[in-house]
Amino acid sequence: MATAITNIQTDETSFKLDGESLLFPSLNANSTVSLYSINGALVFKKTVQKAGEYSFPLSNLKTGAYVVTINGLTYKIVKR
Repeated sequence: MATAITNIQTDETSFKLDGESLLFPSLNANSTVSLYSINGALVFKKTVQKAGEYSFPLSNLKTGAYVVTINGLTYKIVKR
């Protein structure tokens, strides 16, 4: 059965909501992390230069839902 879906990525980018931060334990060099409000407004964008751990503080964000994208993969998070 053929589908219109192409270029499926199977690499998993794992992250943790660790208290007041979003922690990425192992990103590749030149990974781009973007955070959007639920209505699509860009809140934060960072391209990580070195491979390894990266964390983003959530303390300045308002309570609510956000969308995180990492190198084309999209996740939804909720800050309470």
